[in-house]
Amino acid sequence: MIQISLEPPVPFTLKHIKRVYASRSDSSCLWINDALYLVLLNKNNDPLLIKIEEFGTPNQPVLLVTTPSDFDCIPKISHLFSFQDDLKSFYFTIRSDPVMNQIVNQYYGTHIFHARSFFESAVIAILEQQISVQAANKIRGRFINQFGRGPIQFEGIAFRAFPTPHDLLESSIDDIRSIEISMNKARAIHNLAQCLAEGSFQIQSLSPHFKDFSLKRIMALKGIGLWSAQYILTMGLAWSDVIAHGDLGLRKAISHYYKEGQPVSVEESHNFFKRFIPWRHIVGYYFLMDHIENGKNY
Repeated sequence: MIQISLEPPVPFTLKHIKRVYASRSDSSCLWINDALYLVLLNKNNDPLLIKIEEFGTPNQPVLLVTTPSDFDCIPKISHLFSFQDDLKSFYFTIRSDPVMNQIVNQYYGTHIFHARSFFESAVIAILEQQISVQAANKIRGRFINQFGRGPIQFEGIAFRAFPTPHDLLESSIDDIRSIEISMNKARAIHNLAQCLAEGSFQIQSLSPHFKDFSLKRIMALKGIGLWSAQYILTMGLAWSDVIAHGDLGLRKAISHYYKEGQPVSVEESHNFFKRFIPWRHIVGYYFLMDHIENGKNY
């Protein structure tokens, strides 16, 4: 085992992510006590179980990363926890907004917890369409257990990597549908895997400098609409200032905190978030965490 000590950008903490998302764990990403266990793929696409422990304080954080080999996992961890986001500047920018100050105090130091790949974020976006978060979590777990690489046995738990597009090439649409999803979703995931594995869709063709063009490219994929495409750019590619403004959870949060409970349309949500440019991705993430924890009170 090899241990690496990292000093992430301040402020930084994992404790709020653990509290909010612990119920969304699966066999590829699981909290055990105070450590996060993640399955990552090395350059040969072999699954490796990584342990991440947090020490210090949000203003003096240290991450202790344990890997089974000399696998360079730092770039992947930097992506996962959005080390590129400057929370100090974000907090300074929204300091005059009492609502955002309240939410920031609740989740101080929390960076966006991204998906490990474009494919993972796209599959999650497809699975979460028109069903509850709880149902989507269960289906995602079945998807990983059926198609993911592994298992890696640890403390009686069978860990697996999130499947790659190539892992699904020999699977039929009916195989994918067997995890209890609709035919349309199974077809969308099957088509996505084929397009990525065979190269007809090139992630490199997407550019944060041409966001509208990139959204249209992703929306040309079967089963991907605007909400899903925006989710993929934010959670899969870690692009800044992209937000799925039509998300119902976000609109409910705006309604609760800013509109005295009045319904908020997609257009109103789009206009509302303009005040937070270029930090809309972080504002949206904080709103969604609050919605997961407190949305039943909205």
